Amino acid sequence: MSPSSASTGRVNILVVDDVPSKLMSMDALLSELGENVVCVQSGADALRQLLEREFAVILLDVNMPDMDGFETAGLIRQHPRFRRVPIIFMTAASDDTHALRGYSLGAVDYVLTPVVPDVLRTKVRVFVELFRMADELKRQAEERVTLAREQAGRAAAEEAARRSALLADAGKEMARSLNLEATAKTVLDLLVPDLSDAAILRLGRDGSAVVYARHRPDSDSPGELGTEVASAMDAVAGTLGRQLVVDLDGARESVRAIACPLFARGELLGVLAVAREPASASRYDGPGVALIEEMAGRAAVAVDNCLLYREIEERDIRKEQFVAMLAHELRNPLGAISSAVGVMEMVGGDPGDRAREIIKRQLQNLSQLVEDLVDTTRITTGKISLARSAVDLAEGVTRCLRTIEIAGRTSGHQITVDAEATWVHADSARVDQILANLVGNAIKYTPSGGRIAIRVRPSGFAPSRTGACARSRTTGGGCPPRCSTGRSSSSIRRSARPTGAGEALESASPW
Repeated sequence: MSPSSASTGRVNILVVDDVPSKLMSMDALLSELGENVVCVQSGADALRQLLEREFAVILLDVNMPDMDGFETAGLIRQHPRFRRVPIIFMTAASDDTHALRGYSLGAVDYVLTPVVPDVLRTKVRVFVELFRMADELKRQAEERVTLAREQAGRAAAEEAARRSALLADAGKEMARSLNLEATAKTVLDLLVPDLSDAAILRLGRDGSAVVYARHRPDSDSPGELGTEVASAMDAVAGTLGRQLVVDLDGARESVRAIACPLFARGELLGVLAVAREPASASRYDGPGVALIEEMAGRAAVAVDNCLLYREIEERDIRKEQFVAMLAHELRNPLGAISSAVGVMEMVGGDPGDRAREIIKRQLQNLSQLVEDLVDTTRITTGKISLARSAVDLAEGVTRCLRTIEIAGRTSGHQITVDAEATWVHADSARVDQILANLVGNAIKYTPSGGRIAIRVRPSGFAPSRTGACARSRTTGGGCPPRCSTGRSSSSIRRSARPTGAGEALESASPW
């Protein structure tokens, strides 16, 4: 007997009897059903067959040597796979006790032999049809499970594709501009209202952090949402940048608020937080949280690019300003040197000595300016070093006027000087540059024959701090707005602290 297969649709029927003639008669009797009849002569063989294939019904003889039908039925019922297999006991003895024992072992029927063929075939056919129906239901259930899995997989693939497309579009939108404010607006536009009802982007970790916020225009409680999102942000900031999922309603399967840190190049740039309204049907599940995390990662990259671009712009501006200032400052020592050389060619003696002194000092200043111009690294980072020493502002003014007089730039102006010994701790070359600009602008914007008064004196600005002031007053109209002084009365002023041997100026530059 060959086992039944799915291709033929035949069902297995197991017949167990120790008498070969009975097995042959049962095989002939059941062959009309068109199913697969399996005949064995012992309970042990029956158990082996059950382990190899499934049976619709078992016809089991009660009286068998070694292992009778009741013992075989008991072993069958002990196995979880065979507890529901129908068993029909067959015996020639009409004993009610045996019948009750058979039913207690889960038998569905107790048939006396010799059997009526039509009756037995009818009973077996019922169990065969039940088995076939159960098998069909099982197959349909498996098909439904497979279909559900395929649909879930297809939906997951579609969701992953949609998420990838969304993140790709978001990355493109965030990268459109290198302006920080425009990028922050783009990030919030991408989150509200499609992915959240409210969102806050906070950049910076200290009290001066910049905060950008957005909520859905038709929101019922924007204030409440803002408070919830801010609480989430404070919580994530307190955990030093770890992601925080906030369960605002006590629901475990979904959450309403998420706060994610914005990391770039190993630094925490800020925090991005989103929230849903209490009445909203949408919540953040596992994929939703992952999507917000991805958006936060792309936002961190975009914000970092904006900050880097701003830093590069600021460095370029500082470099351009410095180069422009340096080009302007180079003209002063070069002009003085040229004039001094002319004097040396026309006259000798004391004027020549004075001219050589001026040339020597201006060459030192010129060398310092050239060194500053070459060192571009310090220029771009705004870290130009100062060679500080004790400098007398009164002597600086004298040197400045001497250089201007030899250069012939006084143009008939009446210049008076009221200078007291005023010591500051500053860079001598920078102080000379400032004084040259101060007096040069006064001469430039004062008509010929006008008066210029220069006064240098110590000055106190607070009980615990002192300073120095160099001021020029002219009878002219003053510098235009683009000029470094910007008014008729020009001055240099910086606060300083006492040094014990006098008054020390911390720094000197146009005020």
